[in-house]
Amino acid sequence: MTTQTRNLKLKGREIVVTIFQSDAPVCSIVLAGAAGVVQDYYRDFADWLSRQGCVVVTFDYSGIGKSLKGSLKSVNSDLLHWAEELDAVIQLGRDLSPTYRVMVIGHSLGGQLIGFSKRSLQCERIVLIAAQSGYWRHWKGLKRIRMFFTWFFWVPLVTYSKGYFSAIGYSKIEDLPANAALQWAKWCRHRHYYYCDKDNFKNYFKYFMGNIIAVSFTDDDYAPQNATDWLSDQYSAAVLSKLHFHPAQLQSKKIGHFGFFKRGNERVWPLIMHSFFPLNIGS
Repeated sequence: MTTQTRNLKLKGREIVVTIFQSDAPVCSIVLAGAAGVVQDYYRDFADWLSRQGCVVVTFDYSGIGKSLKGSLKSVNSDLLHWAEELDAVIQLGRDLSPTYRVMVIGHSLGGQLIGFSKRSLQCERIVLIAAQSGYWRHWKGLKRIRMFFTWFFWVPLVTYSKGYFSAIGYSKIEDLPANAALQWAKWCRHRHYYYCDKDNFKNYFKYFMGNIIAVSFTDDDYAPQNATDWLSDQYSAAVLSKLHFHPAQLQSKKIGHFGFFKRGNERVWPLIMHSFFPLNIGS
């Protein structure tokens, strides 16, 4: 497996992209990460996919990881800017393998942003891993109270006071640009989620007509099943399969919101991916 790093420039922003080459490629896969999760977190999974015959592209959203240039306070990116970046990376995936099928895998927020990418309509298949609506009422009991506090108070207060969102207490994510954090909080306060921003964007969820597999896990505190169901149901024209697993069904002790991509859970990867790509991932 060989990797190559590129810088993509668009509308005054620059993002860092990593390309995982394959010796005998049969498809191209773009991996859209979760909010504030650096692309290196997905490296083991991308490496495995490349050994299955896929050219894999990972990237950091502007203001995150290797795509952060200078002070985070100076980054103006919001979630729709990140969707534009995903759109550009999907085009790169097509350019890298023009004769192959193009697919996209979205983790958490990355799975949400796919629906804002017009180029996602040119993809043959989509895999959603723990991708959900963040609307706080999708949770129950004390978790609902925690989500209410997070989106109505904690995220806005921290972001306005610091000029960015400090992710202290969230061990898996980086600090977030202010506009992205505040827009995310706004969506999560509204039962229609991103539709509350009805005047400033176009989305393509209902136009995707390919195959989608939506995967969620019973031990995921950040993506309960009704929240993942809400998001996948937005793809009303797709051929949709929903898979909701207890970790034991996948021969794992714990998966949660982030564990699917960890090397300790690599036995899970073929169980999920080969159910979507029968016999051989490129077949």
